[in-house]
Amino acid sequence: MLSKMNCKLRQTPSSQIFGIYRITLGMIFIMAGTAKLTNANFENAWAIYLTKTEMPFSKFFFVIIPVFEIIVGVFLLLGYHSRIGAFLVLPLMVVAAYFHLTVGIPEVFIANPYVGLLPPFVIMMALTILIYGGGKWSLDLKSLKKDL
Repeated sequence: MLSKMNCKLRQTPSSQIFGIYRITLGMIFIMAGTAKLTNANFENAWAIYLTKTEMPFSKFFFVIIPVFEIIVGVFLLLGYHSRIGAFLVLPLMVVAAYFHLTVGIPEVFIANPYVGLLPPFVIMMALTILIYGGGKWSLDLKSLKKDL
């Protein structure tokens, strides 16, 4: 039964557009997580973001969220259980979109200071991957072909 569910989660068409969405999404999350951990400007903006939004356990999330973004980004980039990765991206981006609308401090959003377009686009790409799968060049597709 678990094998059947795992097979269904990995099922994906060999579509290049879904592959491009998945790879783009993975790169966005790897870069965002890495920037929050290594770039002083992003690190400072991330700290302000957590403080101004009064996020509970902000010191914990200061490190955990970027590490989580990098891990999920790698899984998406490789196309390994893409649907699960896309599902994990959604709550992060819904919160990001909400705070982009409610926190009126452009310095917090270095990459996208005045227009909150990135979160909705990322949500749409994640929903597409969640529905259709990782597409071409994914480990999901390669492992399914081996199973058949």
